[in-house]
Amino acid sequence: MGMVAAWYGGWVDLLLVRFLDALKAIPSILLALMVVAVFGSSLPVMIATISFLAISLYARMARSSTMQVLALDYIQWARLIGISNARIIWRHILPNIIGPLIVTASLGFANAILTEASLSYLGLGVRPPTPSWGRMLAEAQGYIFTAPWIVIGNTLVLTLLVIGFNLLGEGLQRRLGR
Repeated sequence: MGMVAAWYGGWVDLLLVRFLDALKAIPSILLALMVVAVFGSSLPVMIATISFLAISLYARMARSSTMQVLALDYIQWARLIGISNARIIWRHILPNIIGPLIVTASLGFANAILTEASLSYLGLGVRPPTPSWGRMLAEAQGYIFTAPWIVIGNTLVLTLLVIGFNLLGEGLQRRLGR
């Protein structure tokens, strides 16, 4: 969506950016609660909901990266000598924007995990027997005074996973030079 907005510009860009702005204006946890309340809390619904919530971030990153690449001289030359739009997009633009998208994805995994854990903690996440940190934390909450290591262990592992994905994103960002 972001590549299309940057490539065509004009009203297409304006329309897609306004859609992304409207999507971002709704609090993500509220939108996730509404979707889960309407469609249920199965694993496919959770995956689709979390993916839909992340579209705005990835589309904006793809749009800004595409706009930077479109401003480069070799893209202008490729257009001038008659290379097809599809070839320019797939052979020249996409390889140059994939790095920032990978970094964004690694950072987005942490957000997706926290969103799913939040919904599961509230009882709206995936159903048993599918494991979920949010549900494990909710169930362990009753044992906080008799067996605090259950809550501490789950919380520590969830925190380390989120920190790990954030560090992976920062490492990829440094490695890719973005």
